[in-house]
Amino acid sequence: VKVSQTSHVIGYYPALTPVEISSCSGLCETSSIYSAEANALVHSCSCCQEMTTTKKEATLTCPDGSNISHTYIYIESCGCKASDCSGQSTSLRRRRRRL
Repeated sequence: VKVSQTSHVIGYYPALTPVEISSCSGLCETSSIYSAEANALVHSCSCCQEMTTTKKEATLTCPDGSNISHTYIYIESCGCKASDCSGQSTSLRRRRRRL
């Protein structure tokens, strides 16, 4: 989990105190393997995504000087989640030679 601090959350209204914003990034397994049984390529994909989140609140200052409370989603942990690969299996095309 990458954590950064900002004093702007939404609508560019400044927060009264810096707000922690979290994000996920990283490398996960992705592969293409030939299957002799299926005579096709079998794809396996996963993406780095949030695993657990919580809701946090920030107090924002409006242009008129009033304060509002804003709830946002905070990422607690990240991990690799299986994802759908486009074209999960690709059949091999056999070329026929004409004489």
